[in-house]
Amino acid sequence: YRDPDDRYQTLSRVADHLSGRSVDFTRVADDIRRALRIPRLAIHADGVDVEVGGPAGAVPGSTPLEFPVTYGERDLGVLVAHTRGRGDRFSAAERHLLRDLARQVGAALHQARLTDELQRSREQLVLAREEERLALRRVLHDDVAPSVAGIGLQAETARQLVAAGARVALGG
Repeated sequence: YRDPDDRYQTLSRVADHLSGRSVDFTRVADDIRRALRIPRLAIHADGVDVEVGGPAGAVPGSTPLEFPVTYGERDLGVLVAHTRGRGDRFSAAERHLLRDLARQVGAALHQARLTDELQRSREQLVLAREEERLALRRVLHDDVAPSVAGIGLQAETARQLVAAGARVALGG
């Protein structure tokens, strides 16, 4: 991992996964874990609970290190990376990379939440339109249609009266 190009490849691959319409956080976590060659990585944040790699405690002496998953000033959760074994520590560059990746995960979580809210808003708008359409249909059926039918009957009666009156006036 010590090669800076590997770090760029990791960021690039994770960015590709995070930029999609639907983010697979399990795949993102596994890409990070494999790129850093660590035994276990977890993301616990804002409706996402993903753990990849071996079971907790599978690598003796592995130490979990937590990185905050944030968006702006908002704390969304935590990314937990386990060291490779007893006495192993993450380098400063690895810690910096994990902090950056945690922020990227936070941005993707925020985007996913906004997308969900937009979808719910659209669904509510469609339901409101449908309810309004049904209400208008009821008004037309229950109120306007009988009134129009009544006006039609009155017009027919008036026509008949006028015709009858004209016959009487003409002496018919």
